[in-house]
Amino acid sequence: MKTFNLFYGLNIVELCVAIVIIGLAVMTITGMFIAGMMGMKKGDNLVLATNLVQSTLELYEEEILYNFDSYTGSSIPYTLPEITFDNVRFTRKMFIRDFTDSSHPVTNRIKKVDLSVYWYEKSVEGKTWEKPKEIKFTTYINNYLDYPVKEP
Repeated sequence: MKTFNLFYGLNIVELCVAIVIIGLAVMTITGMFIAGMMGMKKGDNLVLATNLVQSTLELYEEEILYNFDSYTGSSIPYTLPEITFDNVRFTRKMFIRDFTDSSHPVTNRIKKVDLSVYWYEKSVEGKTWEKPKEIKFTTYINNYLDYPVKEP
């Protein structure tokens, strides 16, 4: 005669294997989540730096235009005040140089403006990296206020 065991269940080995598999899945999902958060933070910093460059150029454009001859070509940058946002310090440096054109040396009234923004990214542990991230933009400002006006 056959006897049936009415108690069904898992033994300890099967239970341990199931816990290991679930633990690996949770660790993988957590790692992907942390990497995604760090990627979003890096993207936010890049957008902030780009907006900072644009607003700085718009802020100093009129000053450069109205004081055009006082900005001479120099290898020393203008260091602008630091800006801190979300515990990240952004440092700005602006180079203003005369744009030289050999074909029109007298009528050339253009300044080349190089603006760099530096900041330190944070790693997963919250430590800052040793080398700063940098974004550079270059624009040219034409002194259209200095052009003679033709009268009819």
